[in-house]
Amino acid sequence: MKPTPAYVLSAVLAIAAFMAGRWTAPAGQGTAPVDPAAAGDSGASRTAEGPSGRAAIRNTERSMNMSRLSEQVARRMTPQQRLDLLSKGALVFDGRKQADMLCGLIAAMTKEEMAEATRLLAQAQDGGNSCSQAVWDGLWKQWGRVDPVGCVEYFAANPDSKSRTDARFLMEGWLEVDPDAALAWAKQPKVTRLDAAAASMAITWNSNGDAKRLGEELISMPADSPVTKECLLDYFDLASLDKGSPSAAQIHEGLPPALQEAAWPVTLQRLTYTDPQAAKEWLEKHADDPGQDYNDAGRLIYELSKHDAEGTAKWAAGLPPAQGSRPHPAQEAIHRWLGADREAAMAWLATLPADSPWSAKAASE
Repeated sequence: MKPTPAYVLSAVLAIAAFMAGRWTAPAGQGTAPVDPAAAGDSGASRTAEGPSGRAAIRNTERSMNMSRLSEQVARRMTPQQRLDLLSKGALVFDGRKQADMLCGLIAAMTKEEMAEATRLLAQAQDGGNSCSQAVWDGLWKQWGRVDPVGCVEYFAANPDSKSRTDARFLMEGWLEVDPDAALAWAKQPKVTRLDAAAASMAITWNSNGDAKRLGEELISMPADSPVTKECLLDYFDLASLDKGSPSAAQIHEGLPPALQEAAWPVTLQRLTYTDPQAAKEWLEKHADDPGQDYNDAGRLIYELSKHDAEGTAKWAAGLPPAQGSRPHPAQEAIHRWLGADREAAMAWLATLPADSPWSAKAASE
């Protein structure tokens, strides 16, 4: 069914309202929302059928106050009309107005429109006008509803600019329309970080917010799977809300050994942003454990160095060697001490044995 001219007119007027509001609204004053039904059949048909211009004027005024383009209105447009409006809306500077205008539009889009919609938003953003995060979230969710496999393939072809959160919104949309297929896909082996993030979202969703149930699922999965490691992030979220509000260290202690290894970096990360001193003590105790991963230790070094750069550097230099090729925390700590008091740091470095990994490395910086 073709959209009526009145529906299209309503949408165009909404675009005009947003653009006009950007340049003419007084500071701090937004547009007043109205019932989305005001943009529906009754108002539109009155505009078309009125014997004089008065009804059209009233409808125009009402449309100029509209702060949200509804999904209902967007569904009455053609795909090309939706994409044209998306292209215009992507140029709206105010992020909140842009989201109000585009989220309903995106929710009405079909499988065939998703790739072009993504291109248009990226084009606007590359041109200098950042798109609202709510718009991007809505885009991935809608793509997950109408073409999840296509979205997975798009992420695989464009991984560098996509985040863990993007992948989870894709999965959220997929779970809405076909949870069985989403879970079946999630339980297949995954390699990439985005696939793992999407799969972990489905597995966590299937636990219905129950940490114990999610933990049982994790025990049945390969401990070294990237999906298991992603799910552990959710597991710590859920477990921390259990009775007694256990700390990340306590949650780690309660895991079976295989999962403790996989959860090593998650534990350090969570302790760092909740209690850096507790994170320091935990790291001292567990630095030789299987699963040691210093990749997230940089944040801890930063927090500790703010208060005691010298003490942090000397402490970090005594930690066990890094497993694999990961950077040792002492590198960051000594660098920060050099920045705070180069003379004192260099004097200390000169006292280290000649074969120390820190003296030569730090002195050459």
